Amino acid sequence: MKVVVDASVILAFVIPEENEHDEAARFLAYCETGKHQILFPTLALAEVSGGVARRKRDPDKAPLAVARMRRLSGVRFFPLTEQVAEAASRLAGRCSLRGADAVYCQIAREKDVPLITFDLEIRERVAGVVTAICPQAWMDAREV
Repeated sequence: MKVVVDASVILAFVIPEENEHDEAARFLAYCETGKHQILFPTLALAEVSGGVARRKRDPDKAPLAVARMRRLSGVRFFPLTEQVAEAASRLAGRCSLRGADAVYCQIAREKDVPLITFDLEIRERVAGVVTAICPQAWMDAREV
């Protein structure tokens, strides 16, 4: 199965002090062992890098986090083309999303796959437009 994973999950994974670290680690391990494909917009590279540098207050950790994200098995990146950006801008307006969040949601919408995120605001705002779910709920739905 394919899923779009937003930066909140990757940041929780690469920063052990984050509250959702354990859930993020279980989710990514589950994806890797289940041969699930993880989709990211190329924007995720900058979001993870900047997020790690800000949260850890250490810019040297940023490229390490990006490298760790790239090493996950089944990862595929999608470019932020003008067409994707235009569609994301319409989605941002429709659902009152931040620009970066709209890009993740648009990729999930285009690929007709769920968006995995810890961000409750995103999950609430795109309900009925994009399937957005937290990592644990997505795993629970697979373990019938």
